[in-house]
Amino acid sequence: MQKGNAANSIGQGNRDKGFSLMEVLVCIAVLAIICIPILRGFETSSRYNKRAYETQNITAYMQQLTETVKYESKESFQASVDAAGGSVSTWVDEARKGEFPETNPGEIYPEELFTVTTCTQQDITIAGSVYDLTVEYNPLAYSEKKQASESVMESGAEDVNVYAAADIGAVDGMKYAVIADEMNRYEGTEGTGSAVLYNLLGRMTEAERNGFTESELLQKIYENTGKQIQVTIRQSGDSMMVNCDIVYACIWPRTMEVSYNVYQSEFELATNTDADGNFISWNRGGKVYLFAKAWQEQGYGSAVMPRYNKIAIEHIADGSKPPLEIYLVRGYYYTIDETNPKDIQITNKRGLHFDEVVVDGQIYAKMSLPAVLTGEFSTGQTNLHTNIKGQMTGRQLMDADFEATIGMERAKIRCYEVTMTLTEQGSGNTAAQIVTTKEVRE
Repeated sequence: MQKGNAANSIGQGNRDKGFSLMEVLVCIAVLAIICIPILRGFETSSRYNKRAYETQNITAYMQQLTETVKYESKESFQASVDAAGGSVSTWVDEARKGEFPETNPGEIYPEELFTVTTCTQQDITIAGSVYDLTVEYNPLAYSEKKQASESVMESGAEDVNVYAAADIGAVDGMKYAVIADEMNRYEGTEGTGSAVLYNLLGRMTEAERNGFTESELLQKIYENTGKQIQVTIRQSGDSMMVNCDIVYACIWPRTMEVSYNVYQSEFELATNTDADGNFISWNRGGKVYLFAKAWQEQGYGSAVMPRYNKIAIEHIADGSKPPLEIYLVRGYYYTIDETNPKDIQITNKRGLHFDEVVVDGQIYAKMSLPAVLTGEFSTGQTNLHTNIKGQMTGRQLMDADFEATIGMERAKIRCYEVTMTLTEQGSGNTAAQIVTTKEVRE
């Protein structure tokens, strides 16, 4: 009986003994191994969350800054930087300025076109971090001298600065009429078949074809055919209908004509007004963008050209709305030789100039050299804007160069490349940078 009690006492003593020191240390080591990556995960997550928070705030700041720069005048922005304790510096590209000689310096080509302005502001706190900001207004990207062969045209700089809003990719085709490749759909380019030539060839009789090969017939049709782009805009009340027909008229071996309707669309007319209800700009409709190419050389040699290239724009208005804005961008298929891009006569680039441009019945220019239609013209109910940027430069020019912009004669519209850079203090790392275009109408 006593032995049993003794055994029970020993068993109870073993149960009360607990964990040994070694067991506790092992448990602590295991927990440490498990917790370290968990804690590191928390640290990484916290760091990523902080970075995401900073990025979000920086993005919001730069977006707001972009809106401010685009819609606030350069002078007003400079004044706000100065008032906040920042600095404004300028430098003039004298070499570029020297390419634009004039009788009265500053009268035609103001120094502003060759002046880069930099606004700097320090100690900007965003999400707990401190940054420095620079905003650079640079017009040089859009100030290009027109270089032409002196035997053809006197060198000048009529397209000193350009209106860059005519980039075909930047125009909202849902709000405004945009007519581009439709105007050249049926004529082909060098080395490709031309639907319009074969259409006219198909109208010839066997007797008219007698004695000529097909190639000879196509060439003779081409050089005896003229192209006319006919754009008709009918405005009534709050709507605008835009129609575009392309007419090819041949005079050999007899009078033949083929026409294509390439564009037809209706737009709502809506305007932006000030507090007094005065017109500021068109919000919907009211603008027509024409990215037009004259009919090109079809592989018969540069001396063989169509009879004429014309464009006629007719605006039929009821007088209830402000004048419409027509943007005519003229281009051509010709690609300049990469090895010697400047050694080319402007006469070889027929597509650059339509022989005639008619707006509301008024002939603005007979496009024979050296006359060049450029700048702004108004009929009272239609405002026409047209030009070509950088006809010849030191690099190879591609089709897109001539479709992308409308130039303003003597810089009636300023265009700046604006670069906004946010730099982190201490590290000097660039936190954000945005490059945009700012347009300013005089």
